[in-house]
Amino acid sequence: MSRALVPVVDLAGTDRGIAAELDDAYREVGFCSIVNHGVPQDLVDDAFAASRSFHALDAVDKERIAIGPSHRGYIGLATSTIVTSSIEKGAAPNQSESLIFGRPMEADDPDILAGLPLSGVNQWPESLPEIRSPVLAYQAAMEDLCVSIRGHVARALGASSDVFEAAFSPPTTYLRLLRYPMRRPEAPEWEYGSSPHTDYGFVTILAVDDVPGLEVLGPDGRWILAVPPPGGLVMNAGDLLHRWSNGLWRSTPHRVYNDPDQVRYSIPFFYEPHVTADVEPLPHLGEPRFEPVNYGEYAMHRFRSNYSQHRSS
Repeated sequence: MSRALVPVVDLAGTDRGIAAELDDAYREVGFCSIVNHGVPQDLVDDAFAASRSFHALDAVDKERIAIGPSHRGYIGLATSTIVTSSIEKGAAPNQSESLIFGRPMEADDPDILAGLPLSGVNQWPESLPEIRSPVLAYQAAMEDLCVSIRGHVARALGASSDVFEAAFSPPTTYLRLLRYPMRRPEAPEWEYGSSPHTDYGFVTILAVDDVPGLEVLGPDGRWILAVPPPGGLVMNAGDLLHRWSNGLWRSTPHRVYNDPDQVRYSIPFFYEPHVTADVEPLPHLGEPRFEPVNYGEYAMHRFRSNYSQHRSS
């Protein structure tokens, strides 16, 4: 496996230049690294510190905030199995654990009162109140970045910069504090930290530590070990952006192999449309290749398929 850089998009460039770089990257690979993105490094570092603090808790403390129907809370080691992969059926549970935070909501949020899917308040570990501030700060910075990215994506697809605005009023977001334990010496080849899969939504922006593990299926059918440049973030298109682009942009399969000698941490931020939004190819991109799909229904199908915790919800 070669250590490779996915295409780099410099967000300090002109709107036209950024649009061209995004279009090239997502037509060819479906992944890129973004640099000069404006998220301060101390916010990234603080988010990783919060993740390590949480994952250092014992299992009893973690399970007190086990994930619920709104897809917020703790997912334990080896409790999710990806069965919706288009290239490889999940043969073993993922060797990872995570704490997931959704878009911050209060109990009286209209979406919660309306009983909309994936709507709920976040769960916080009672023994670690100090992680709330850095997590919320990182969430806010990533959402601001994604609003900017949304405009760049629209222009790259030849549309007005506000074409997606209504679908993201407000957005669905997930921040996931992921921990991948060391790979077991006896682990079979088909045991992954995260089985091959595509992401569900619009874009995912990933912060990584210095332990490699993310592999991306390249256009030639070979797996690329994706390593961003220093200070960069990895960003990929999801299934819904593939649909919005009428198939022009790739929602690329990717996977994680755990390192045999080091624990790995990563922090993906998933930026999705509102659960009531319907997604269909942008009309100027030719004869539509996909039927309209409702985001909430699509996401819940994927969650129920891949997470045992959602099968009764």
